[in-house]
Amino acid sequence: MKSNRLIPFLLTCIMVLWSVAAQAQCAMCKGSVQESEYAKSINDGVNYLLAAPIILVGAIILLWIKNKDKFMGGEQAAS
Repeated sequence: MKSNRLIPFLLTCIMVLWSVAAQAQCAMCKGSVQESEYAKSINDGVNYLLAAPIILVGAIILLWIKNKDKFMGGEQAAS
């Protein structure tokens, strides 16, 4: 049972770490600052703005997984 949870966890970790190296600019931003020294700052800003929704969704998923048994038990008792 533990190995069934380990594989998705490892795949998620690999994808998150892989996405850190990705460029976070849209086409318009990249075109306007491609030759600028501020391109790295814009990338960091976009990554910073993207962190809040990712953390929020991750927290909701974590709480759902953690409390899944409580909800399942309540539905089974009602049936």
